[in-house]
Order: sequence, then structure tokens, then C-alpha cells
Amino acid sequence: MIQYTDQEIIESLKKRQSNVVRFITDEYLPMIVYLVEKMNGDYKDAEDIFQEALIIIIIIIIDKDELILTAKFSTYLYAVCKNLWLYQLEKQKKDNHHLNLYYEEISIPDSNDRFEKDNQQKQFWYYYEKLSDVCKKILRLYWLKMSVNQIAIDTGNTENFIRKRKYECKNRLVELILKNNDKI
Repeated sequence: MIQYTDQEIIESLKKRQSNVVRFITDEYLPMIVYLVEKMNGDYKDAEDIFQEALIIIIIIIIDKDELILTAKFSTYLYAVCKNLWLYQLEKQKKDNHHLNLYYEEISIPDSNDRFEKDNQQKQFWYYYEKLSDVCKKILRLYWLKMSVNQIAIDTGNTENFIRKRKYECKNRLVELILKNNDKI
């Protein structure tokens, strides 16, 4: 395989040469996979982060001629990927925080036993994952305190549809948890 210097990589990216993208992927993706997996991600997450970082480097930085390397290209790519992954983790953490607040809203109020609460939370997440992707998205956005109007715009639906689906999805989740047919 042909090796490229950092300057050759930058110049080739400016010219949109696909051979250098293949080189970067072959050479540096394993390093990013290791990083993401070490930080509770998987291969798919690493690929997504890697592609997003390349897009950022190519479009935002190289096209605007704002890239001044003070370290190796691989170090720069690694830092961009790491920051993107940390941002993604923080976003997931916030999403989960809002979901946990909702979980507490529907949990059994008399339950003080730690084991019981853990079990309830396990049930909540288990049955939440059983909902359709549309339901999960609508509920997640609702729990993130987005307005019905914003959710409608985000999902490409009407406000009435969002209100109705949110109500149906929330009731479906509560129904699944109360029935607990899978004995979680």
C-alpha cells in the first residue's frame, strides 16, 4: 500500500482523491475502533464517528483552509473522533437522564426496596425497547421537553398526530410494564 505524508493527505483530501480516503480508513480506522470500544461503543459507532470526523476535516476545515497541523494528521483525526464520541456519550447521558425521570414518573410509588426499584427500571427499559421506532422517538423527544410543534417538525408529522401517538405510545409502554408478560 502507498504511504502518504501528512501534507500529501491534506492535499489529496482537498482534491477529493478517493485513494487517500481508502488509505486513511485502512490506516486509522482500527485506532478509532479501539478508542470507541474502550469507551463503551461498538464497531458501528466507531465507523460512524470516523466518517463524521472525516467529513468535518474535509468540508469544514480543509475546504476553508483553516487546518494548520501542529501534530500528525493521525493525532488530529484521533482528537476529532474522541471529541465527537465524548459529545455523543454526553448526549446519550442527557437522553437517558430524561428517560429515567420519566421512568420515575410512572414507577410504583410504594417501592422503597432497592431490588424492587432496579427490577422496575429493568422492566421499563426492556419494554421501552419493544416499542416501535416511531414511539421511541416521539417519547424520547417528549421527555427531552421538546414542544409538540418542534416534535412535529422534527418527525415530519402534524401536531395532532404527535399528540395522539404520544398518548398511545405512553399507554402502550405502561400496559406492557404492568402486564410484564415476559416476566422480567
